[in-house]
Amino acid sequence: MPYSGPVSGLSNLGRIQVGYLQMLNERGGVNGSAIKLVASDGAYSPPRTVEQTGRLVQQEGVLALTGKS
Repeated sequence: MPYSGPVSGLSNLGRIQVGYLQMLNERGGVNGSAIKLVASDGAYSPPRTVEQTGRLVQQEGVLALTGKS
């Protein structure tokens, strides 16, 4: 998500995702399982996005990526 950089105005979408998943988790998650959201700032920069994506996959072991910049 571009939390900084030239299109940081779109960061509201990331904040909405965080709020929605918090609401889902408070209501018991999905089929009883909580969802952990790990957000990172791609800054609308391809090299930074590649770096952050690699970190999420290799270090965090993410299942899925959404809202990539």
